[in-house]
Amino acid sequence: MIDLANIEFYSTPDGDVMVKPLDGSVKVLKQNDSELIAAILQLINDRYPKAYSALCKFYSRSSMNNSYYTYMIVHRFCRCNFGSLDTLQLDIDQKGNFHLEQVACPLRNTADCKLCGVVCSPELDTRLRRQELNILELIASGYTNQQIADLFHISIFTVIRHRNNMRARLGLNNTAALVAYYNSIKSI
Repeated sequence: MIDLANIEFYSTPDGDVMVKPLDGSVKVLKQNDSELIAAILQLINDRYPKAYSALCKFYSRSSMNNSYYTYMIVHRFCRCNFGSLDTLQLDIDQKGNFHLEQVACPLRNTADCKLCGVVCSPELDTRLRRQELNILELIASGYTNQQIADLFHISIFTVIRHRNNMRARLGLNNTAALVAYYNSIKSI
């Protein structure tokens, strides 16, 4: 499982997406970076489902070649939302939250870009899913990630992903805030 934390992306004038981990060297995002692509794709799907759906439709002709198809979706999302090098605010922070940028794009707000307003500056889905609410109830009850994983027959990494997605959707910084949120909605 790849750790999506402390990563900066930026685009080159040639259209390449560069990946710079905080403690690593810069590299070009390539189709064979399957772990990184799968992890980012999952977060796009979880947090920005409208953008994910639009990108899937836009690149649907390539869907028979799954590695190219998923690469193109992630590549486009990164180009539209993580355009410039900024070492003060990483595009993916230590908690796995995305920090989207307003990318300078000559096609923005024109009829030439079919993805404008959906993929660039996408809308964060703030609704919690049924399974996330079930997991949140167990977190608030003091269950560990491993206990939750065992109860739902899922991996511990999936539990952690759900926890991080809930925090990102709700704009919360830690598990204590997540538990406080749950307790506030439980009493309604």
